[in-house]
Amino acid sequence: MKATGKVYDKQHSLYLTGAMFEQVQQATRKRRPLITENEWIREAIRAHLENEADAIGSRRHFQRTLQMRLGEMEREVANSVGNGTQLLLFYLQLIVYMLAFALAQILTAQIGRKIEPQQLIQKGVADVLHEGTALFAQIEAVRKSK
Repeated sequence: MKATGKVYDKQHSLYLTGAMFEQVQQATRKRRPLITENEWIREAIRAHLENEADAIGSRRHFQRTLQMRLGEMEREVANSVGNGTQLLLFYLQLIVYMLAFALAQILTAQIGRKIEPQQLIQKGVADVLHEGTALFAQIEAVRKSK
C-alpha cells in the first residue's frame, strides 16, 4: 500500500472492542481534513512510539540522550577548569553554533546553494573584528537611551 509518499509493506491484523472501534470512527469523522481509520490508527501508533522513552530513534530518546550528553560535557568543562566562566563560554559557543546551523539551513533552502554554519560564524567574527568599535558604540548608544 502507498499513502502520502510512504510505502506500507507490512500488514498486521488488529481486534478492537466495540467501544474502541466506535471511538476510532468518531475520531476520524471529527478530523479535518477527513482521514481514514487506518491513517488515524497509524498516527496513534506513531504518537505512542514517539512518547516511548526507550524507543531508539524517538524524539524523546533524542532529547534524553542530548540532555545526558550536554550534562557530561558540562561536567567535563567544569572539572577541567573548575570555574563558571569556562562553562558559560561553552554554552555561548553552543548557542552560536546552533543559531548558525539553523540560519544555514534556512539560507540553503532559500537560495538553493549549500551554506555551512562555519561560513556564517567566520563571516560574523570577521565583521565584528572589522566593525567592532562601531558596533560597540551603537550598542552603548542604545543602552544609554533606555
